[in-house]
Amino acid sequence: MLRELVDEGEARLPDWARSLVSLPGTILKLFGQEPPQPPLPAELLPDLEGVRKVVLLTLDALGWEQLLPLMEDKGLVFARLAEEGRLGPLTSVFPATTATALASLATGLPPGEHGLLGFRMFLKEFGLVANMLSLSPEGFKRPDVLLELGLKPTRFFPAKTIYERLAPRVRSFMLLKLPFLRSGLSRLLYRGAHLMPIINSSDLCVQMRKLLEQNPDDPLFISAYWDAIDGIGHIYGPSQEELQAELRQLSFSLEHEFFEKLSPRAARDALMLITADHGLVEVRREEMFSITRHPRLARSLLLPPTGDFRVSYLHLRQGELKPIKRYLRRYSDRVIALESDEALAAGLFGPARTIREEWWPRIGDLVLLARGRGFIFYPYDEFCLKGYHGGLTPEEMLVPLFALRLG
Repeated sequence: MLRELVDEGEARLPDWARSLVSLPGTILKLFGQEPPQPPLPAELLPDLEGVRKVVLLTLDALGWEQLLPLMEDKGLVFARLAEEGRLGPLTSVFPATTATALASLATGLPPGEHGLLGFRMFLKEFGLVANMLSLSPEGFKRPDVLLELGLKPTRFFPAKTIYERLAPRVRSFMLLKLPFLRSGLSRLLYRGAHLMPIINSSDLCVQMRKLLEQNPDDPLFISAYWDAIDGIGHIYGPSQEELQAELRQLSFSLEHEFFEKLSPRAARDALMLITADHGLVEVRREEMFSITRHPRLARSLLLPPTGDFRVSYLHLRQGELKPIKRYLRRYSDRVIALESDEALAAGLFGPARTIREEWWPRIGDLVLLARGRGFIFYPYDEFCLKGYHGGLTPEEMLVPLFALRLG
């Protein structure tokens, strides 16, 4: 069934040679380091001869299909960047969600190798379902509780970060909103980087420029993460005026606080990369697949579904795998159920089609994919958002890559 969805254009599998996983490989190779995965193809990039400084701006939830209509607006900076550099689509990772994609951008590894496999994960070592953004048991309001329970960042997330690989020859900076700066997730993903707080898109652009100005002749890697598009897209939907307004604000800051004011010396030998972790799909409540409305399915679960609202991992009681898979076929217009080893064999978690043995429990017995504009609902809370991500539609899986020389 998954192959049919791909052939019909409803699903887009990760293209590991042209994915977010290859972007850190490109950066590492530029600085003379051996990448863990092959870098991006040369046709996606400008001439890289002499590059000594790299700026990577990751915009949470700016999907390729959301971006394309904006390219017709010549008043936005994005159209000019495409004309002066290169613009093309990459695929995100699976699941196409923030924690998983940012982990791949931080390491150059596919999810099956870094192990952050969704927004919510069952952690066998703690015997609980945890929220990967807060690093706390699901339902806890306080962040980083897993650290208090004994989680060791380098053991839980053993992958070497791009910042660690570049040190000490290349100085690395990571710009994040203040609430994220000292979070448990940041301790996992940004080891080896100098962390810097930002408040808004305006000071984000000023700080990126200042770092280039202060280090005009040294090897330098600046990474920045901006989350506002994602938050607005979740609440209002990805096609709404509110999201367009945020993109206009971001465009203004990039144009007038970064590009216009950057000195020729700071721009010399510098490469600018702008990408996203995933896209968004606008969902419809009438296409929702609610676990609680299916008592047969709910009774078969050992624990609540994990993963995300567009792709969930089901942990089933013994002997329930085949019966539940047959049961879910009745609802194939809304969800597709893959056995976990089928998902691995399809290359969803990486080109090697494997994950570490101790991480098998994190993906459960069945991988449940929402189709169309639907989503998988379980009452972790009562509030349903208007935009979701995590699944395999082109809206969620395709992200842009802008690449241009600054000098």
